[in-house]
Amino acid sequence: MPRLFVRIFYSNTSCYLPGICSKVFSLLLIFLFCGTALTAQRQKDFELWGDQAVSINDYYGAALYYKKAFDLDSSQSRITWKYAEALRGFNNYKDAEFITTKFIAKIRDDFFPRDRFG
Repeated sequence: MPRLFVRIFYSNTSCYLPGICSKVFSLLLIFLFCGTALTAQRQKDFELWGDQAVSINDYYGAALYYKKAFDLDSSQSRITWKYAEALRGFNNYKDAEFITTKFIAKIRDDFFPRDRFG
């Protein structure tokens, strides 16, 4: 191996080019953290992409996007219903039934709260 490579990467003391080593390390850290920040999405984005997938009859893609939105916040009944319909659209009836049951239970609890005294 070249001596410069060995000196830069395997030495704990110093580098032949100290300014460049610290800049390269700083840039590496910046790209690492920027890459993870750019992949973060909002629930509205996933819902919008799911709606676009449904508009072109891509129910599998829509289910993937709605699932990500559902995982971020499962308390919104709109997302729950869209996710169940997308599952039903690509013939995944077992999961669609489970999600629809959750949706109906949530709606029932919202409109008809359980009686505390009975």
